[in-house]
Amino acid sequence: VTPAGLATVATAPAENGLRMEEVLRILVTGRVQGVGYRAYALSEAQRLDLPGWVRNLPNGDVELLARVTPETREALMQALRRGPLGSQVETVEARIAPSEYTELTDPFTVQF
Repeated sequence: VTPAGLATVATAPAENGLRMEEVLRILVTGRVQGVGYRAYALSEAQRLDLPGWVRNLPNGDVELLARVTPETREALMQALRRGPLGSQVETVEARIAPSEYTELTDPFTVQF
């Protein structure tokens, strides 16, 4: 089931049927800067083999852009809610990325 506010986009069929992908813009709030959160997000995204990026925002939040399938979306969201030791994640909000967020790096990277 797709979370509220998220749409799916059909891509090329996978071996086991139709594969659905979406590009998400994810905002993470809480104590997520100065605690290794970007490195943690990078490690989790690379483990899931996702294209995209992560960066700190001036307001203290962390922003991610990632292309996910339903399976990798759930795994990524769980990891982001957990966060690294020392972080205190308050919210993790995911939305379909606006059209200006089309540049994905593969492999996943940290932006500065």
